[in-house]
Amino acid sequence: MKAKVFFPVGYLYPSENGGPALTLYWLAQALVKKGIEVTFVTSSIFTNGKVPVDQWIQTDYGRVIYIKGFHSDISPKIILASFRQIFKHDVVVLTSFFAFHNLFYCLLATLLGKKVVWSPRGELSEAALIFGRNRKALFISFIRKTLAQKVVFQATSAVEVEQIRAQLGQDIKLIEIPNYIALPERQTNTRPDEPPYILYLGRFHPVKGIDRLLHAVHRSKRFKDSSFRLVLAGDDSTSYGQEMKALVKALDLSDKVDFVGPVNGEEKQKIYARATCLCLPSFTENFGNVVVESLAQATPVIASTGTPWSILETYQAGYWCDNTSEELAERIDKILALSADEYQRMRDQAYKLARDQFDIENNVHHWIQVYEQLIKAQ
Repeated sequence: MKAKVFFPVGYLYPSENGGPALTLYWLAQALVKKGIEVTFVTSSIFTNGKVPVDQWIQTDYGRVIYIKGFHSDISPKIILASFRQIFKHDVVVLTSFFAFHNLFYCLLATLLGKKVVWSPRGELSEAALIFGRNRKALFISFIRKTLAQKVVFQATSAVEVEQIRAQLGQDIKLIEIPNYIALPERQTNTRPDEPPYILYLGRFHPVKGIDRLLHAVHRSKRFKDSSFRLVLAGDDSTSYGQEMKALVKALDLSDKVDFVGPVNGEEKQKIYARATCLCLPSFTENFGNVVVESLAQATPVIASTGTPWSILETYQAGYWCDNTSEELAERIDKILALSADEYQRMRDQAYKLARDQFDIENNVHHWIQVYEQLIKAQ
């Protein structure tokens, strides 16, 4: 029997506000191709008028309703529509751990005997739990005592497996499946009028360790004595973003660092493809979608050991190192010192890693097996 899967989510393609908006879209596309019935209830926030609002539409990623939103991704109308869909589906997939409406969805689904897959997406890491710790501790305690044994939790890496078990118990049901993407069209990786650059793309938040990266390029003689630049892409209007702009000035890097703001769609693919490498210096990541997106454009990655990306070394698709400025600077120097042939081999391996391990078309069967096994277990 083919599963009927329901996703109540805050944001969804064409919104690119957060990784799940795209990864769930790609997953749903692949599921629909395999005959799985998929339904979304979501908000219209950040869709920029690209979809009909407050009406059900049939798409190649399932049956979807984008409910009009203003300053929040949740509303009574969204909750009511989601409650109705829970009655009609076999499996409910939740994607934000500390969203209170997901708690209500989980309670209703388990009362009705539905199967629930819940993806914390890094929210149970120690670094994430620092913020609002007391409120989160109460929430975790409630889940552990009431619902943890009735839910299947998804971790995107071995690191996240341990994070989830540490908070919810060693005996919970848990699956490890990474985030898969639809491999985008390969973009041209050079532009004659553009200097070469190292790229950071993502949130401006202390956990991302951008300050470590700035200190690293400041230490790197190869970087400072070359035409290379550091491009920082993301919403830099945050307080941390302003701190990073001040740090750039303090390190006398103003002529070497570019803040380019958020990038999306085709422009995001181009900025990945034209980068010499992506740097992800985070103190912690449960996964890091930007790594897969970069690899899919054949761009090598330097990722910190706070991220689950040791496979970069296995595939020779980049480097995995501590996020100290010394270690990051050493890896930057290594990439900049590669010969043309060595660097091309690293690019080839980067694309091979994306294709082998993270292409949704090659890996959607893992999710289908999970859903079908859950239904059989009813």
